[in-house]
Amino acid sequence: MGVNDTMNDWTIAKRITLGFLCLCAIVSIIGAMSYFSLSTIHRDSGIMGNNALPGAIKIAQIKDNLSQEYSYLERIVRETNAQEKERLTSVFQTLETNNEKLLKEYESTIISEKNLQLFDKSNKLKASFISSSDIILQMAIENRTGEAYNYINDTFFPIYREYRDTLQEMVKFNEERGIEMRDTIENTISTSIFTTTSGIVAALIISIVIATIITRKTNKVLNEAIHAIDDGSNQVAAASFQVSSASNMLAEGASEQASSLEETSSSLEEMASMTAQNAASAGKAKLLADGMKQAADDSAEQMRSMQTAMNAIKESSSGISQIIKTIDEIAFQTNILALNAAVEAARAGEAGAGFAVVAEEVRNLAQRSANSAKETSVKIEEAIKNSNNGVHISSRVAESLDAILEKTTEMNMLINEIAQASEEQNRGISQLTVAVSEVDKVTQSNASNAEETASAAEELSAHANGLKETVQIMKALVQKSANANGATGSQNGIASGMNTFINTAPAKTPPHSASSKNGLHSKKQETRFLSMSN
Repeated sequence: MGVNDTMNDWTIAKRITLGFLCLCAIVSIIGAMSYFSLSTIHRDSGIMGNNALPGAIKIAQIKDNLSQEYSYLERIVRETNAQEKERLTSVFQTLETNNEKLLKEYESTIISEKNLQLFDKSNKLKASFISSSDIILQMAIENRTGEAYNYINDTFFPIYREYRDTLQEMVKFNEERGIEMRDTIENTISTSIFTTTSGIVAALIISIVIATIITRKTNKVLNEAIHAIDDGSNQVAAASFQVSSASNMLAEGASEQASSLEETSSSLEEMASMTAQNAASAGKAKLLADGMKQAADDSAEQMRSMQTAMNAIKESSSGISQIIKTIDEIAFQTNILALNAAVEAARAGEAGAGFAVVAEEVRNLAQRSANSAKETSVKIEEAIKNSNNGVHISSRVAESLDAILEKTTEMNMLINEIAQASEEQNRGISQLTVAVSEVDKVTQSNASNAEETASAAEELSAHANGLKETVQIMKALVQKSANANGATGSQNGIASGMNTFINTAPAKTPPHSASSKNGLHSKKQETRFLSMSN
């Protein structure tokens, strides 16, 4: 089933709910994207307002105070008036204190690793600057002006210049950081505006598409229902005419059926007597089959015992063959020992002559034993081969007996089934005889039922007229949408509309009182019409 077929089964409330959920999802997505963009802007604005701009302002003030400190330091060196020198020294120390305070405030705005590295570098240079300034002040107090100028030019000025350049680098870093944050905020704002606008436009387009789809699908379903109901009403009208004609034919066939039932009843009596005789014969065959099965079971059991004995003979022959092989090996070893003894007797000379005779006899005996063992082994192997043949033959006989037993069992089951079937057939024919008499009674009442069926057909025709009026009302309701969309009813839509209308439409009150049989015939005709529609 495709998506379109599934949607055709949905209710209007379900379709509207789906469209509303889609719009809610789109609005939620746009809201989430806007919230993320605003959060990014808020974060970057906080960094820019709390860190980048204050840091740039404070470091610029520190750099300006540093330039003033250098200027005041030169004035202190040049000044000859003690009171003025003291005043200038006080202003210089105030500038140092302000710079120290500004540096501590600036430290709280540091958030990047590069800025922290520049700050550590400036602290080291600040310490060198302060220690050098203290030396120059001491020289100025002691009126060592020439020495102070030389110290300024050789030592202090390079420190001052490096310290100033580091502060300038920090100013530049904060300016670049501020510009970067500004660009980021502007890009985020532009992206947010574009995303929000695109989302709103997409939401409007999707809303229009969803509304169009829901409207077209709903109109399509309604048109299919109208076509289905229209076709159903036409079928009901045609079927009511067919029912009226069939009722007349039913009355004529009822009389012919009554005469045929009398002939059928006499034939059934003859069949009942023959079936009883067949049941008795099947019972006797069942007894014979049971005896045959018992004999087959006994034969199979005896064959299994013989097969077990043949297997035991085979195993014993195998054991004897192994013993003969052992004797053959002993004879071989004895022959070797006899040869060794003959060799030793030959070495002993005359003293070993008697021992050589004994060794020769032992050797002859070993050879005879070996020959006997070989002959016995050949016979044992023939016996084993014969035992194997016997086992194989007994296995085949056992398989044949098993097959005979299986066939006997099947035959016994078939005879049992035949006996049971004969009994069931006997009972069935007896019941059939009773049923034929009942059918005869029913046939007598079919004529009267045919007249009642004709009355039900007239009532069905009245329902068909009411159904057509309902179709006209529904056509007037959705005619414009149907013409605009050009929808046509499918076969599945027709069946679905027919079932829905027939199951939900209220039944009209018949123009006259009808019996329960009229209701039964009406239900049968309604089921027949539904089958024809499907």
